[in-house]
Amino acid sequence: MGELADKLARTTAPDTDARRARVRPPQGFEPGVRFSTDSNVPVAATISSDREIRTSEDHRAKIIEQTGLTIPDNLDVVLERLTLQNGAGSVPERWWYKYKFIERADGFLSGYDAVATLKALRSNRRRVAPTYEGGTTLGLEWNDWQLGKSVGGGTAATVERFDAAIDATVTRAKELRKIGRDPGELLIVGNGDLVEGCFIYPHQSFEIDMDRRDQLNTGTTMILDGLDRLAPLFSRVRVLAVGGNHGEHRVDGKRVNRHDNDDVKIFEDAARVAERDKRLGHVSFVLAQDEPAKTIDVHGWVYAATHGSVYGKGTGGNPLVKAYNWFRNQAAGRQPAGDADVLLGAHFHHLLMQDWGNTLFVQAPALDGGSPQFTDWSGTESAPGMMSWLITPDNKFQDLAIL
Repeated sequence: MGELADKLARTTAPDTDARRARVRPPQGFEPGVRFSTDSNVPVAATISSDREIRTSEDHRAKIIEQTGLTIPDNLDVVLERLTLQNGAGSVPERWWYKYKFIERADGFLSGYDAVATLKALRSNRRRVAPTYEGGTTLGLEWNDWQLGKSVGGGTAATVERFDAAIDATVTRAKELRKIGRDPGELLIVGNGDLVEGCFIYPHQSFEIDMDRRDQLNTGTTMILDGLDRLAPLFSRVRVLAVGGNHGEHRVDGKRVNRHDNDDVKIFEDAARVAERDKRLGHVSFVLAQDEPAKTIDVHGWVYAATHGSVYGKGTGGNPLVKAYNWFRNQAAGRQPAGDADVLLGAHFHHLLMQDWGNTLFVQAPALDGGSPQFTDWSGTESAPGMMSWLITPDNKFQDLAIL
């Protein structure tokens, strides 16, 4: 009974803030600590504060202050939910927080340093003059990496697939040159869900191998590594990026706004680095702000990119119908994406193409490790890969290859 009594005492430890005793907590935010049923390890906690808690260090310190817990170093404190309780009368407003304690992984998360990796890559980078100066454009779609997703080998396997795809891109450019295509420009389309996020669904934090900070660092590293290895081969490089649903900053499962998106943030970070690198001076960036889609002109063709989560629900889950209905509405409303000669999508993790007359719709496959949930109910799966193609003044989309 001693151990149980100790647990109960800790879950009901008195708060040093006397005012809190007069405040009724919102439903679902009753203060206390929950422990594992088979050990003395804390698994969840709920606290409150008279001001917003912003940093991870402050979250941890406030939990210790209010509960008396000793939080082991191998446990990560993950914010699950928060709510602001408005003040009334003499009672001021108060913030309420629910946390999970998750054991830190011993593998890729703890052993991978994205910044150190990039420094090592860049220190070994060869100086090469632009190789291709022809009048065509090689396109690459970078989408659905979902860095931090632990299935299919996790982040480490996704990084390996990306590395192999970059090598394959170099080979593909050489092949196209041999048959007279000679791509002088590289177009990279970042089409969302490059990071997994942490709060897209209620228990996602139990199924990731990297937290948000490590996901962002790894994504930025991969973008810069790809540019370091590919940009010197072309006389011009353009990068177009939009956000996906996994990149959205969310609270209680809902996005906070249309602008705060990690899928675009990592391209912004890469752009700042590229601006200060003379060897990447021919790389330019077109980045979405709060738009779900972004357009760019390539040899007179209008290219539009949108992740696909904006299509909406319904139509029996058929992505071709979803995409067409969305595009039709964009065209009717004279939105920029409605002028597309080529509409690039992602989100559904497998290759799809459909000719809509003057517009070609192309949905790229994913580079992540797959989705067991999708396979469980559909019985199908799609091989990972990076989509590449060629754009010429006479042909808006040709020479498709999945790398």
